[in-house]
Parts: sequence; C-alpha cells; structure tokens
Amino acid sequence: LVTARSADAGGGRAGGGPRRGRRGRPGRPRRGGAGGRGARDPPPRPRPHPTWGAGGPPGAGGRPPAVAAGWAPPTAEAVVELLKHHGIALEGRHVAIVGRSNVVGKPLAQLLLAENATVTVCHSRTTDLPAVTAAADIVVAAAGRIGLVTGANLRPGAVVIDVGTNESADGSIVGDVDPESVRGTAAGLSPVPGGVGPVTTALLMRHVVIAAEQAGRTADTAPA
Repeated sequence: LVTARSADAGGGRAGGGPRRGRRGRPGRPRRGGAGGRGARDPPPRPRPHPTWGAGGPPGAGGRPPAVAAGWAPPTAEAVVELLKHHGIALEGRHVAIVGRSNVVGKPLAQLLLAENATVTVCHSRTTDLPAVTAAADIVVAAAGRIGLVTGANLRPGAVVIDVGTNESADGSIVGDVDPESVRGTAAGLSPVPGGVGPVTTALLMRHVVIAAEQAGRTADTAPA
C-alpha cells in the first residue's frame, strides 16, 4: 500500500510537480517510500509452526533455533519419532550424534535437547570418538562413512540409530554402522535401508498435508 507520505516521497505533491530542495533542485526521496521498507518498519515475523504453534515443541520454552522458521528437517525429526515409537526414553539419557550436518546433526541436537536429553555432537575432528560413543545410551550415526560405528565403540545395551546412506563396493546401500559387529552388544539397531528412510518420507508427506491444509484455511478466511 502506498500512503500519502510515501507518494510525496516518490516525487508527487498535491500542488503538482516534484518536491524542491533548498536551492530549487529536486529533493531526495524520503526513506520508507514506495519500493522499499522504511527504516523504522519492524522486520517480518516468522510464521508459527502449524503443529507446535508459537510456543515450540512440547516441553520446550520455545522452538529450537535450528527449526525456528518452520518444520524440522524430516530426517532429524524421523530419528526422534523412531525412538518414541519404540518406547525409548530420551529424558535424562546421554545421546551421542556422530555428524554435524545442517540437515541431520545440528537440528537433531536441538530436537533432542527439547526432549531433555543430554546431547554430545561428534564429528571427524572429535578426539577419541570411540570413547564418546561408548559412554552414550543412544548413538545416532549420521556421518556418511561405512563401518564408522562398530560394536567395540558401544556400551552394552545401547540403542543405535543408523542414518547413513552409503553405496558399498558391490552397489548395495549400507549405513554407517557395522551391523554384524554390534549384534549382541546393542539393544537395538535401525536397519539400512528400511529404518530412518521410510519414516523420513512419511514425515515429509505429513508436512506437505499440514501446509496444504493451512494454505486452504488461509485462503478461506482471506477477504474477497
């Protein structure tokens, strides 16, 4: 919308002709006129999460910074949903995330902190990575390296979520965890393929449906 003030800034006056400066030269347009946001205008606010609302995820004081603009990345959210589906307690548990990507590691850390878990984010520069994973109750492997996590790197009874998707030498898809070596040590291991992947797809479709429903409600309430 163009107000009377912004129209004057654009060069139009009630008496006709451009606004003149002190010496008869055309004056500069004022800030905040048509074509730009004024210096005192507040920045646009992010839209509330359609599921969580403005207050953030349940149990949290606000949305994690990594997902403040909307939904969490579906792969990161899939890890939390998978653990909850199988009744794995998160509150107070030590979770080691191997991988610090912007789509899995970092947002997953925020989601787990919102569930009151104690989170350690590891990466390729972590000193003595096996010692970190061996101290964790839950290990999430999301580094993109075949066989990065083995049974020797786990405490007995740990739960392991394998997010890795790698192509092996024979062309098959494998994760970051060596499944044979963790058998007998881990209490549970998500398979690759068929573990986190299908849950990620389902959550992505849920996001699409919620967004479509929200867009429909907005269109229905918009003034004609």
